[in-house]
Amino acid sequence: MQQLITIQLLICLTLASTAQDDLVKSDDLKEYTKGVFDFKGQMYSGYLKAIDDDKTYFHYYFMTSTFEDQDISEQNTPVLLWLNGGPGCSSLQGAVKENGPFVFKEGTAEFQENIWGWTKFAHMLYLESPAKVGYSYGDAHVNDDTVAIQNLRALQDFFQRFPEYQTKDFFISGESYAGIYIPLLANQILLHNQLHPNNIINLKGIMIGNGCTHPTECSKVADIYPIHTIEFFGRQGFLSEEQYQFAQHLQNSNKCSNLHQLHQECYDFLDEVIDQYYYSPLVFLMNPYNVYGYCYNYKPELQHRKYDPMLKRFKRKKQLNDDDEEFGYCTDGIGMDVVFKDPKWKLITHIKSESPEWDVCTGDKEFIYKKFEQQSYYIYESLIKSKKIRIMHFSGDVDSVVPITGTLYWIQLLQNELQLSTTENWRAWYVPGEKIINEQQNAGNVFSIEGLQFVSVRNAGHMVPTDRRKEAYYMIKYFILDRKLPNKQQSVFLQ
Repeated sequence: MQQLITIQLLICLTLASTAQDDLVKSDDLKEYTKGVFDFKGQMYSGYLKAIDDDKTYFHYYFMTSTFEDQDISEQNTPVLLWLNGGPGCSSLQGAVKENGPFVFKEGTAEFQENIWGWTKFAHMLYLESPAKVGYSYGDAHVNDDTVAIQNLRALQDFFQRFPEYQTKDFFISGESYAGIYIPLLANQILLHNQLHPNNIINLKGIMIGNGCTHPTECSKVADIYPIHTIEFFGRQGFLSEEQYQFAQHLQNSNKCSNLHQLHQECYDFLDEVIDQYYYSPLVFLMNPYNVYGYCYNYKPELQHRKYDPMLKRFKRKKQLNDDDEEFGYCTDGIGMDVVFKDPKWKLITHIKSESPEWDVCTGDKEFIYKKFEQQSYYIYESLIKSKKIRIMHFSGDVDSVVPITGTLYWIQLLQNELQLSTTENWRAWYVPGEKIINEQQNAGNVFSIEGLQFVSVRNAGHMVPTDRRKEAYYMIKYFILDRKLPNKQQSVFLQ
């Protein structure tokens, strides 16, 4: 008996030591950021085992809550996992561009405080998944299913390192191709909980922004002719009336409906639209991720997001495999590119020599990802019918990469197929404004069906927490609290 106690004590000490080894010294952070990164919580940076081969590890940041939001008590503060998409793009974008406590100033490598950081109401875990993404390393021959299994394994390792968070409410959020990662991971967690009732992950809900879901959105065939992006351009007035009517004609005639048997007119029309906005001498420098947003680094000498798989649909089809294509990626990646490649930053955050050179989206030739055409739409029936988790999809309404038009399409399709009733009609939701008078500000719209809530965020792009931080803060907090988003009258009383 004494021997067993000794062994258990050694295991606990080992786990505590491992977590402690990952702790990033606050003084080092403060010095590196010239006093800006004065974080009141604790930050950890390390590696989680993704495969039991001792060769494949996912890098993570873990930032503990500062407990500053009075609506959520310290005892009830949840753990929230954040995943970016790609596939192949780093989730550290979320930490330093979207919802972390400190983010980069636009167009610079300088940090500033994010007053709407989610660490005020949650313990934030950022996971770079799969291998070869960001600082993660190991076996990178993966697909949608294997990534879900590996993400679950990494989570198990996380809770072994930080057992004090095991019983906390657990939520998953993310965007883009995380619309595939998150539902499949949620399903794996529910299966794990059934098999291991004494060692469950306390999953309460998932929140997905501008997320790939239906096969018509982000599959390989969908990239060939992005019907929802074409529809979005038409609705936003980026196509002439003649072009929009022709796009409707192509769709209604079924020439572009079967993505496996597209008519040549579909290819020709798409190239016309792409040339109009990205290649012609009179090109409108449109940022695909926010069509009304600023376009950074158009055709820069050092291209950011060069390998971003989400932007294939914005290249001429004859140039899809052209590595030298000078396409303007527009998104602001300067800060990440400078800091995450800095040897001093890597030393402070315990980055291993096995890790690849950091890039926002991996271009590693060993990264082989197989996307399944079924995407994640098929899993929603079982997730909803399980009644074990809550689900929210949110859309920035000026994103052309995974536009709101596609999300509304598949939600209506799902509602009809499963005969789900509407539990909340389409309405506006509000956040406090910046003025003393007329404080209420329309933040977007919301409606709910059985088992799923949809929220639009007004004038936000693909990365909602980057464009509309306040709105994202309230939206996520209210979902965690299982409250309805405030209407105009209720928003007056928000803090």
